[in-house]
Amino acid sequence: MYIVCCSGLRNDAPEPALAMRQKWRLAEVKAEEYAFVLLSRLINAVEEQGGGPALLKAHDMAWKPCLGALVLGIRHMGLGGYSRLEAMALEAELTEWEREGGYAQRENALRLKASLERLQRLTEAYSELMLDLLPPVAQALGNALGVEAYVIQTFTEAEIRANVVFQVSKMTTLLLRACRAAAGASSWDPLVPGTAIGKLVELSELDPSVLAGFHEPVVVLLKSASGDEEVAAAGRMLKGVVLAQELPHLSHLGVRARQEKVPFAMLDDPDMVKSDVRPLLSQQVALAVTSDQVTLAKPTEAQLAAAAAAAGEQAELNKEKILASGFSTEAGGAVSKVNSPRLMSLLDCMPSLAGAKASACARLEQVSLESKGAESFQTARGCCIPFGIMEWSINQLPEQQQQQFRHLLEDSETAPVEQLDSIADQLQDIVRGLTLPEQVMGQLHTTFPPGSLLICRSSANVEDLAGMSGAGLYDSIPNVPVDRPEDVSAAVAAVWASLYTRRAILSRRAAGVPQHQACMAVLIQELLAPTYSFVLHTASPMGNDPSTAEIELAPGLGETLASGKRGSAWRIAVSKTNGNVKTLAFANFSEALYPASAVQSDQKVAGVATGSMATASMAGGMLAGVGPIGFKAGYRTGGLYSRAVAGVSRAGGSSGLSWSSLSSTDDSDSNGNGASGGAGDSGDSKHSGTLYECASRTMDYSRHALSRDPETRLSYARRIAAVAGVLERHFGGAQDVEGCFVGDLLYVVQTRPQP
Repeated sequence: MYIVCCSGLRNDAPEPALAMRQKWRLAEVKAEEYAFVLLSRLINAVEEQGGGPALLKAHDMAWKPCLGALVLGIRHMGLGGYSRLEAMALEAELTEWEREGGYAQRENALRLKASLERLQRLTEAYSELMLDLLPPVAQALGNALGVEAYVIQTFTEAEIRANVVFQVSKMTTLLLRACRAAAGASSWDPLVPGTAIGKLVELSELDPSVLAGFHEPVVVLLKSASGDEEVAAAGRMLKGVVLAQELPHLSHLGVRARQEKVPFAMLDDPDMVKSDVRPLLSQQVALAVTSDQVTLAKPTEAQLAAAAAAAGEQAELNKEKILASGFSTEAGGAVSKVNSPRLMSLLDCMPSLAGAKASACARLEQVSLESKGAESFQTARGCCIPFGIMEWSINQLPEQQQQQFRHLLEDSETAPVEQLDSIADQLQDIVRGLTLPEQVMGQLHTTFPPGSLLICRSSANVEDLAGMSGAGLYDSIPNVPVDRPEDVSAAVAAVWASLYTRRAILSRRAAGVPQHQACMAVLIQELLAPTYSFVLHTASPMGNDPSTAEIELAPGLGETLASGKRGSAWRIAVSKTNGNVKTLAFANFSEALYPASAVQSDQKVAGVATGSMATASMAGGMLAGVGPIGFKAGYRTGGLYSRAVAGVSRAGGSSGLSWSSLSSTDDSDSNGNGASGGAGDSGDSKHSGTLYECASRTMDYSRHALSRDPETRLSYARRIAAVAGVLERHFGGAQDVEGCFVGDLLYVVQTRPQP
């Protein structure tokens, strides 16, 4: 398995060296074949001795050959050049968990399960890559050589099944079943409780234009989720969702599904999807989700009757919630728009002037000043651009553009779904071209210290309400330097423009909110560089248990939790009455995101971050990863810390989105764009560099105390639970909270009524 690293020589090498290279390559092929056979024999031997159930009863020593074989298989993948950093991290994790042992203990089994699920994702991605790359080549070569069609069709599958990765996948599946049994975990993962009745259909994504074609209730088998999806806007025929991947429980998509009361479960087990779910496609099914189990089967008569009765009741309940939230489609959300440009201090923010989010942050600041002891927390310095400034800026445009904007907004009310992309793009182009008034920029400079980095966040009159959370629906733009006015102006305009995305328009349609009544304020806060970010439901969303809080933590920026990125967070339940803590899942996201400036500080000071962006304790937690830093750009997912869109042009000149003095240590192209494929310079683009960089790092969880030490998990969980209590008292009910740890300091960034 190690010979692969010796075979690469230059093509202009001497003949003897080239001949030796061919020998090395042949040796590689034979070594891989031998490794394939050895892994196959080991898997067969384990299965003959009882497989997973036998491992559960066996001594830790029985696991060592299996885990050791996986480590060698992973090393083979990494040395072969495929996902090298991911392979390094997984090798480190499995080596450490093998050393610690104790797989029969629930938490150790959950931890090993997290690493194995991460490895399963890696092998699946390899297979998908082969399926993308090999068939066209096989087809062209087969046609040229006159090979039979069935041989060409089976070539790629045969190549995958003859690869060491195939045996790694088989061993991973075997050990996963044993870990799930030891941890008392099912392959099913319930997200939103309830029962859904409908025809089971399979979709690659939750696309409203596709769902609009269904005229009967459906339960969707969803192949993947990005986190951008809307539930209500997907159509009234959507009754339930089975997602064939992992998803953070407290992600924005999860929040939306809970608010709409759409039963939702995850099944990240390809074998079970194939054997238990797909045979039911095109049939009427009942998806029943409870806190401890999920069933998918043909509906009973009682379930059919109950579903029919519940449908009418739920429609009325959703309508009542929206009205009770304080949003009236007639009153327009009780908005008071300022008629002259000005910046509003955070403590002066009220819902009618700056939206529920900014108002909640104002209350959070006041509560933080009063909190003491275990209940104490910090808030980020901030201010707000209130309702009316966007409209004032639109009124400064030429009359033709103003009329175009009004006509497009009117068209967005009733246009067919297939026409909305064009309308939304045009609306956003107009708004992105707006410029922040000079008076506001001047006030902004006196609010934040020179050199500060900011995050510009949405605070609309149609989000963070009891019946309309709008979780992740609108954009937030991080890494905005206060000392660059054009960048600040462009970031604010980008947040304004997110009011008119296709998703946002469809969401308001589904809620019965006229498009012209939606208003956007912009909450501007000093950017934090978290060691860990967390999302907190102060009352457990599964089972509606008000005495238990549920927490999800992930390294770095909270975008990892907010988006639909595959993977799991550290998920912890804690009792608010007696402080008992139960670990429900361990983190296995492949990467974490950080503000690029904080990562640079860490690199410059030998692993210890310094300056206003970080604390010394971040070095151990923030950068507990492997390999070089890679920079990400071009993402437009709403949430606590979204990654911004690059290349937004401004009418009549430079985009103002040019801030970039950072260089990536990861593979980059000649334009300076990261290897991730983020947005970069186009032929006629006037911006330079990469917009609002965030740095990614592959995570090695064997270096995180949250994975290794139960006392660390206990400490974090109890600190967050203490804050949960004080927030419930001050805000009058269960809260959906977003926050982070910067070193040892706990920050609360946002709170909204829990759906």
